[in-house]
Amino acid sequence: MDVKYLFMCAIISVIVLSTPVSAPDVSIDISGEIQGYVEYFSFENITNSTYQHFYLEWLNSGSVACKVKIRADISKDNKTIYTDWSQEKLLKPGAYDSFDIYWLAPEDGDYRGILTAYYCYESEKIKEVRFSAVNTNISKKISLEDLADISITNTQNTIKLNIRKKKGAEVLPPLVIIPSEYPMGWYLESKKLEPTKGKISGTISYDTDYWREEPITLEIMSEDGKYYAKKVITLKKPQSIYPAYALAGFLVLLFVLRHVKKPRKRATKLYIKKK
Repeated sequence: MDVKYLFMCAIISVIVLSTPVSAPDVSIDISGEIQGYVEYFSFENITNSTYQHFYLEWLNSGSVACKVKIRADISKDNKTIYTDWSQEKLLKPGAYDSFDIYWLAPEDGDYRGILTAYYCYESEKIKEVRFSAVNTNISKKISLEDLADISITNTQNTIKLNIRKKKGAEVLPPLVIIPSEYPMGWYLESKKLEPTKGKISGTISYDTDYWREEPITLEIMSEDGKYYAKKVITLKKPQSIYPAYALAGFLVLLFVLRHVKKPRKRATKLYIKKK
């Protein structure tokens, strides 16, 4: 075989093998899915002398964790008369949780409820129901304030309730808290609170894009519909506690500096040894 031919083949092989080969870029794009659905739903076809309770279980079937809350728009004679909200809960992908909405009809009649789910800043109409309310006369109910003392305060985003059974009164039952009048565009949840050792201490959340002092009406009803109370409060902007603590600390320091006596210096005697 020709030596020159073998030499040329060797040179060509070295050049080919030493030349880098660029592979095409492979891009893998995994897109998230925002979706969910109702696994279970119930409500009362007729509310007789008590509140309406919408109950549902929501499954986050997407691939993104979402904060979920449910809104109920109540209408009568084709006119929306009230908007009510459930609690807001964070659901991870594949997780589900229950949501409650309570509402008390102001008068007897036929009503329609449209339920909408809000999740990951998306909204979806999920249920439309019709129901009736009868025997809504609350004047026939026993005042809850005959049974318990009610105290209501607020923070920047919660309304705090402290309800304590009066001495000698019967056992305090579970209570449903329903915000019945509040500014349009605000979020206030309705909630059931359970008693513990003769008292109920709990909160309901609220939120707004623009905070201001506003009157809020809360209707409170026992789970069995026997007791009822209506309370109106004006939300107050909480004062920061840090300036108060700083002032108290400064006053204590000033008191200490003025009244604590400094230790006296002892006189030092100088002894000179005589020669």
